[in-house]
Amino acid sequence: MLKEIIRPMEPKLHPQIFQSQRYRYQVKWDGVRMLAFINEGKLRLQNRRLHERTDRYLELASLPLLLEGKEAILDGEVVVMQDGKPNFARVLERDLAAKKENIRRLAKRTPVVFIVFDLLYYQGKKLTDLSWEKRQDLLFTEIAPLFKGNNYFHCTESFSDGPALWEAVKEKEMEGVVAKRIDSPYLPGRKSDYWLKIKVRRKRSCVVGGYSIKCGIPTALLLGIYRGEELLYIGRAGTGLRDQEWRKLAEFLPLLRQERPAFKNPPRGRQYCWIEPRLVVVVEFMEWTESFSLRAPVIIGFSKEDPKGCQL
Repeated sequence: MLKEIIRPMEPKLHPQIFQSQRYRYQVKWDGVRMLAFINEGKLRLQNRRLHERTDRYLELASLPLLLEGKEAILDGEVVVMQDGKPNFARVLERDLAAKKENIRRLAKRTPVVFIVFDLLYYQGKKLTDLSWEKRQDLLFTEIAPLFKGNNYFHCTESFSDGPALWEAVKEKEMEGVVAKRIDSPYLPGRKSDYWLKIKVRRKRSCVVGGYSIKCGIPTALLLGIYRGEELLYIGRAGTGLRDQEWRKLAEFLPLLRQERPAFKNPPRGRQYCWIEPRLVVVVEFMEWTESFSLRAPVIIGFSKEDPKGCQL
């Protein structure tokens, strides 16, 4: 297994939190899924899309040394913590960095944490056929003690009270909860009812940099956030507003029209109307995608905050 390309097991989406003695509950960390292969004192990192990522995360290079020569395959999430919770936009910036100088700069500016939640192989033994409960016992007996006092590696906790964890996650505006059956094997590349994800819809303020139009009425707003002075396009939202609000926007938005897009990475493939980035809306969304856009954004209101304050 140590030299194989392994596609990680995925949870199925579940509509709401539930309580069951057959399941344990973990925080769903908002990061980049990663498998770590430790073999003969060397580390190989592979993401969900099976791409090599070993050279992207310099701060994780010490993992073989921490494991004291032990061979293992760890499954987890690489995250960037900011204000006490994961910032997906920051970790995606890390994952997409390709130039060596950018990788070194970002490793110092926004270091990552590898949060481990499963153990697939250990010291010559394949563990995927064992129950989740037995794999967790091994993870916390053999691996977690080696991470003690280290800032870059952590084993995530499991909880028996799903609703209580859900409320805590919602309060902190984190991504959600994953429920895992205690008798679950590890099924590479498969989605299964053994693992269920329950996601929190989150909110954030976005700058409007343009819009699409039909029959004289705007149909969707083009959303962005700033990275320093650069406005980055992060998706479009066409739901959430009432007809009356769209009609008011039809009167207001043309006053902000400009010829060129304010976005550093403007969307392509359609005729859009570009505007000065002065309008801020609040959207509710499901999650960040790995292409750095909002999944299922819904406009829930307008904000008077400074557009330049809508930062990555």
